Amino acid sequence: MPSSAGKLIIAIDGPSGAGKGTIARAVAARLQYRHIDTGAMYRAVAWKALQDGLDVQDEAAVASVSDRAEFDLDAGRVVIDGLDVSSAIRTPSTGERLRWPGTPGFGVRWSRDSRPWDATAAW
Repeated sequence: MPSSAGKLIIAIDGPSGAGKGTIARAVAARLQYRHIDTGAMYRAVAWKALQDGLDVQDEAAVASVSDRAEFDLDAGRVVIDGLDVSSAIRTPSTGERLRWPGTPGFGVRWSRDSRPWDATAAW
């Protein structure tokens, strides 16, 4: 495995249901990288914003949730601020409510600057 200085962040982009997560997990396993499901992180932030009574169309408000959120993405779970939202963010009705026109910038910041992770990411 290469030294951490030589590791890359690999992002896989595409439409919902295209298999990004499947490919990202396979690439991460092959390269011995940690897989970070940034799509799940986005949905968790939007879910948390809704729980906090925020307007998910307000990008600044949603970004403020992301700035203060604590994540645990181990063992295939998505935990935000101590709450396991793995199931809640993946239901069809919840998924439809959690769409917002924000930019992916804050997810990249989590992956690259704020967390000491070597990773592939799918969103």
